[in-house]
Amino acid sequence: MTPSLDSARRCGLALLALTSALAVTACSDITPQPLDGPQVRAATPAKPVDPWAPGAPGVVALQGVRYKIIKSGSDKGIHPKRSDDIVVRYEGRLLDGKVFDSSKADKNGLDTFPLSRLIPGWVATVQLMRPGDEWQVYVPAYLAYGEKGAGPIPPNADLVFDIELVSVTVKK
Repeated sequence: MTPSLDSARRCGLALLALTSALAVTACSDITPQPLDGPQVRAATPAKPVDPWAPGAPGVVALQGVRYKIIKSGSDKGIHPKRSDDIVVRYEGRLLDGKVFDSSKADKNGLDTFPLSRLIPGWVATVQLMRPGDEWQVYVPAYLAYGEKGAGPIPPNADLVFDIELVSVTVKK
């Protein structure tokens, strides 16, 4: 035999032996176990999806407050200023969905407020709205009632409001 033919035969025999070993292992009912026993990886719990996370679909972030535009009014309407009075339809909820305040319960669904007397989250957001706009607004606790809470609102509660700006009364 020549050295190159001998080498080729040895490679062929090695390949045949390896293929046979793999075939036997694949068809075998024996499952190899790690030396230190079975390894079980704990499932990583899925993180809950935060519908108010900046970057979530439709969410606009504004200095801590986040909002979603549900309906837009006329682009010719005026933006209220801090010194103006506003007429709104609204509903306020805790993050668990519990309603703590709503204009829908009385006054034909409308309420009038001087904008300057509302929580900072409302003041910042409503100044961007125009009459006819309906927004859903997430207000973190520090821009709402903070550590003290208020009435049915517990301390450090983040809040969600549905706000429809109906009209603006300009104050001079």
